[in-house]
Amino acid sequence: MSEGKTQESGPVRRWRKNLLIGSLALNFAVVGVVIGAKFGGRHAGFGHPEKRWAGEFGMMPFWHALPAEARRELGHRMRADRGNFAERRAENEAFFRQLLVALSAQPYDRGAVQALMQAQNRRVQEAHWRSQALLLEVIDGLTPQQRAAFVAELSRLVDARRGGEGL
Repeated sequence: MSEGKTQESGPVRRWRKNLLIGSLALNFAVVGVVIGAKFGGRHAGFGHPEKRWAGEFGMMPFWHALPAEARRELGHRMRADRGNFAERRAENEAFFRQLLVALSAQPYDRGAVQALMQAQNRRVQEAHWRSQALLLEVIDGLTPQQRAAFVAELSRLVDARRGGEGL
């Protein structure tokens, strides 16, 4: 054995080796996150809006196609319109409690479950209608140039989604 070096015992040597491997893995993870954030686009990790329209028949295509300032305006209007969050949350919790009771009932009553689901559908549809009304108000405020850019971006999103020629 040369001078200045000490012989490490097995457990200490294994511990250091595991620490080095863990550190290296963490560094690779950080590099992966940085590269993903840099090159993955605005929706990295969640799919691009062209490939992922969670609300394909909802608001998402319109939202992504709006100019940034119009998108901010729509967001402000939607937040102002949504009402009391605590009340809506309480309504949703009450719905699910009623649904759980109806689903657990003996004998099972399909009509009761269906009535609850129809009531929920009406609430969701009303919220969608309000969102569309707010979207139309924002579109009404666009200049002809902004509206043309909106149409072009919406067309691009539709083309990318279906791989077609455009509207």
